[in-house]
Amino acid sequence: MEYLEYNTTLAVCDTTVGNVFKQLLIEFPTVLDNINCTISTCNKTTKCPIPVPYITLNITNGNLNSLEEDIGNRLLSENSTCHHVDTKGETCKGLKTIHPIASPIHLFIELLNWEEDAVDKDYSAEVAQQVNVCLDDVPPVLTINNIKYELRGICSHRHGLSRLRNSVGHYQSYCKRNHIQNWELYDDMKSKPMPVKSNTRVPCEFLIYTI
Repeated sequence: MEYLEYNTTLAVCDTTVGNVFKQLLIEFPTVLDNINCTISTCNKTTKCPIPVPYITLNITNGNLNSLEEDIGNRLLSENSTCHHVDTKGETCKGLKTIHPIASPIHLFIELLNWEEDAVDKDYSAEVAQQVNVCLDDVPPVLTINNIKYELRGICSHRHGLSRLRNSVGHYQSYCKRNHIQNWELYDDMKSKPMPVKSNTRVPCEFLIYTI
């Protein structure tokens, strides 16, 4: 850990941004999954609520038009057979209901890439393909349960030269300056932030929204 000016702490580590968010958002997850079971003796509910650091969505061909709807669907209550196995090895046959509750202050959204014609493309099986989006096409505001969340930035991974998973690469972020509606690229391999045009297509691993 390195303590910088302006009350900023720099953590140097070799890991994924998803793992970083899991640690940073332990007390402030994006979603809390509350689980209830119709069997009163089921101890599944004693482990609740379950914190979910970020929402994971599959995106087809970089299309974000249904982003708000997809998040809303993730937050719908869900009913299913419990199937919780207790310490005696007995399986609960009660009805389980999951009630997700979104954070009132932020949304961290992981985007997983799904390309309909990916079979025809010459991709290495070891490459983690990211969603490619145009900055202009990312919804600037999401309204979830009557709360408005504003887009603050995009986190992307820049692969190493070999583009394989074992080629470390590094993360960079595209930050939106809402007061001037401009984008800036923050890359620790560059000496200062770089302005980015809003019609630029960028790789996107995470979207970050806050109130």
